[in-house]
Amino acid sequence: MVSYADELSDSEKFVIILQKYADEYHTQKELSEKMGIPKQSISDWKNNSRSIRIKNRNSISKTFRLKDMIWIDRFDDAVNFEEKLDSYRIEPKQSINQSSIFIANNIIFPSKTISLKEQNILKRISQKKEISLDDINFIEMSSASLYEVAKLLKSKNQIIEAVEVLREINEKRGSFKYTHHHQIKHLQAILYSHETLQQWDNSIDILRLLYVENYHIQEPEIITLLASNYKRKALYSSSSQQWLTPNEVDKELLSSALLLYREAYEAKKEHIRYYDAINFAYLYNIANAIEIEQSSVMELKKLYSELKQEWSVDKSNWWEVSSDAEFLMLIGEVALAKHNITIFLEDYVVDSFNIETTLRQLKLYLHFTQESNTQEFHDYLYESWSVINSD
Repeated sequence: MVSYADELSDSEKFVIILQKYADEYHTQKELSEKMGIPKQSISDWKNNSRSIRIKNRNSISKTFRLKDMIWIDRFDDAVNFEEKLDSYRIEPKQSINQSSIFIANNIIFPSKTISLKEQNILKRISQKKEISLDDINFIEMSSASLYEVAKLLKSKNQIIEAVEVLREINEKRGSFKYTHHHQIKHLQAILYSHETLQQWDNSIDILRLLYVENYHIQEPEIITLLASNYKRKALYSSSSQQWLTPNEVDKELLSSALLLYREAYEAKKEHIRYYDAINFAYLYNIANAIEIEQSSVMELKKLYSELKQEWSVDKSNWWEVSSDAEFLMLIGEVALAKHNITIFLEDYVVDSFNIETTLRQLKLYLHFTQESNTQEFHDYLYESWSVINSD
């Protein structure tokens, strides 16, 4: 029986989903086979005697063509949840003709051509180590060229200035801010997420709106960005500027981040998606360490095996080699992880920023898990890098 008093649990949501879409399956056995889970699990969830794990929530969403946001959004009223369920439905992919009509109706056109004069201005300021807003003529430059300026500023880590340029675009007259609304908001969310601002709530608000507007279908990277913002809010204190203790972690936000990283991984089947897989694996084990998700090395090995069927690691790219090594570390293949790192360090010059970023990621994971394989890999990487630096 669904409780109407407090916030709906995952099990209560599951019961309502079954009731709402009961005509889409004939028996509980058929449903369990469709989702690839034991029939007993469905009975346990219906009776609220077992929690629904991240991978099962993904499976339920996929089976009933629902957005994973149904598990993240909060509802304290069963009737309200049932009424809104259809708004979380994922529509079948449109045909080419339907898509063409959709594009025409929404006036989506290529970017306005940037004049030769503006191209020269962009080329000139791109060569500067630091761009001053005094270099930019906001009145004369078009919104299209200002958008390129904002991206340039972001690439130079001038985050506050980039936000100001986007604000100027929204103040200008013209159609660009409407025809490129999603792209502008996407960049704005990236800027708010940056460590310079740490305006995670503002970024989340924008990204959730883009998600509701189905922009994630066109640009699944916003799911990854939404997941990373939930992760930061769950694990980090912006007030004290340090990582929380395991007891202080916001478990609901961490579960939401896990769910979204998994959704991003599924959404990027035709894209490079190792970043989402490794982040999911890290958080999966952190969730296990603080006892909010029962993780299994076998499940991570299965994920890694699936990933490697489509991902041929670029042996000259630090981020791909290190991510692959980190995944190997997480599934217990520490010796192979160290071996692959050694080969890279012997063959290529690596930027200190790249190594330090990887070491920070490992330290974060150790902070929450104290996992011995990670400690061994971290120490090996740190010592190897120290030796290279001393030469």
